[in-house]
Amino acid sequence: MPANPLATPEGAIDVVGEMVAEHRRIMGLGRVTTKPGVHPGRFAAVAGLNSHAHALAEAALPLWNSTTAQVACVPLARAAFECGLLAQWLSRDPEAMNAMVVEYERQQRALAEEVSLVPFLTHLVEPMLEGLTGATSPKSATARSWKLICKQFVGGDVLYAHYRLLCRYTHASIPALEQWLDTTEVGTGLPFTLRAIREPEKAFIVFFGWALLFTASAYGDLVRVDRGYNNRLNRWAFRMSIDRRLRLV
Repeated sequence: MPANPLATPEGAIDVVGEMVAEHRRIMGLGRVTTKPGVHPGRFAAVAGLNSHAHALAEAALPLWNSTTAQVACVPLARAAFECGLLAQWLSRDPEAMNAMVVEYERQQRALAEEVSLVPFLTHLVEPMLEGLTGATSPKSATARSWKLICKQFVGGDVLYAHYRLLCRYTHASIPALEQWLDTTEVGTGLPFTLRAIREPEKAFIVFFGWALLFTASAYGDLVRVDRGYNNRLNRWAFRMSIDRRLRLV
């Protein structure tokens, strides 16, 4: 699933803006009806991921032309990309929901253990553990690893490579700090100068376009939508030069 050169950053910004507006419109309709046989938990998970991805995109849109704040869009893009991958897995694999619950409960127990070591936070432990079911899943290890989640799909290596590119500017790291340094010629003192502004790198907006198409398509596959919804998604996918649904291996 390589990025098509026709999917330009400028075109992606337009698509993301239109998709955010469409999501607002759909949420304003109120009640939705799921298709027959859709588990309420699966619907809730996909709907929540879809809304979260669109909220991240809405927050990032005003920043893409900023010479100081645009780099802050990349962590938001990575989070939206994660929403897209997970929503597609949940909508395609019947075991994905159980696996996600198992991983959530593992993380809750680990967090509760750490919190219990802090005296003024111990009151949070009981609520954290409340409602945990002890669920099991043969794919619990998959839910623990974004690499393994990516590999559930055709083109998984490409998906994971894109994910890792987004990670470079998400964590406190050398790639992140280098955004604010310029190299200087040897013999002129320090080998770098501090940079107050930077030229916006808009290519990452393409990942937002992909993410919203993944989440919105997963959502649309689970609910009854108006006839035009899938047509609009298809047109946006064409403009982003990508298949809006991932295929399991």
